[in-house]
Amino acid sequence: MTRWLGTKLIAGSAAIVLSFAACVQTGVDTYDEFQGAVDSGASCRQLIDIQQNFDGTPDEDRVATDLDEIGCHSPDSARTDEDADE
Repeated sequence: MTRWLGTKLIAGSAAIVLSFAACVQTGVDTYDEFQGAVDSGASCRQLIDIQQNFDGTPDEDRVATDLDEIGCHSPDSARTDEDADE
């Protein structure tokens, strides 16, 4: 019984983590929301994760240009703009 309960608990926890990760990645769907994340000081890693939501959309190039302008060339980059979280 304990082993079964432990297995169910682990499976349930994994499902919650995966659901949360999916929401984080797809939580920004418009360019204005992307700009809000930039303005609030999101890290390059966070912004590049968000960038994936714009693949194949009309805003794809605009988001890529914005990331370049603030120094986000890779997830490990440090932002170089004034809105960067210290």
